[in-house]
Amino acid sequence: MQMFPWFGMLKAARVRSQSNGIGRYQLSKMPKNTFSTKSKRNWYYFGRIRTRQSESQIENLANLRKYERNGFDSLRKVAANSVLRWRAPLL
Repeated sequence: MQMFPWFGMLKAARVRSQSNGIGRYQLSKMPKNTFSTKSKRNWYYFGRIRTRQSESQIENLANLRKYERNGFDSLRKVAANSVLRWRAPLL
């Protein structure tokens, strides 16, 4: 039986071209994947910033209401004391 040197060469060439095509497809797909990964990461990062910002705004509003209430209470006390001082001699 004669041995042919090209025996199996066609299959090897087909496998090589197929793997070459798969590699090129993956290389062309890589920038898209990195872009989508970065954009998703940034979206979650900005979402965390938004939640922290809203939490801090809620805390700031609570503190503002507390300070306003304390300020109004002190004004009421001052107003009540001044009214009592003015009415005291009349009694």
